[in-house]
Amino acid sequence: MRKKLILIPFFFVGMMALFGLVVMELWNWLMPELFDLGMINFWQALGILLLSKILFGGFKWGKGCHSCCGGGYQHGGHYWKHKFKNKWQHMSAEDKEKWRSKFGDKCGFTPNMDSDSNKNNEESGTSAD
Repeated sequence: MRKKLILIPFFFVGMMALFGLVVMELWNWLMPELFDLGMINFWQALGILLLSKILFGGFKWGKGCHSCCGGGYQHGGHYWKHKFKNKWQHMSAEDKEKWRSKFGDKCGFTPNMDSDSNKNNEESGTSAD
């Protein structure tokens, strides 16, 4: 067991080195050709990895949901759908109509989250999806 604990830091350093090499090779292969950018070295590639971690919050190692869907992109990034559906269900009919008139034409669709409107669509043969 103790031997395995000693190997964990080496594994971590090895994975970071591998990720750095992959970023460096991809950058040096694609970016100069596509965007006329200069080539980078290994340490700059590690800096890009660190910057992406800071900006985008990647490399999630832990399990769990961190306050159950409050963390953003967990569960396939559908948190905003749950949030909007909950908000939509608590809107008055007048607020829903205001929303439809304001955003319906811009978005190209109007949400169909009312149980009454779903029943009407089923009767008329149209789908809510």
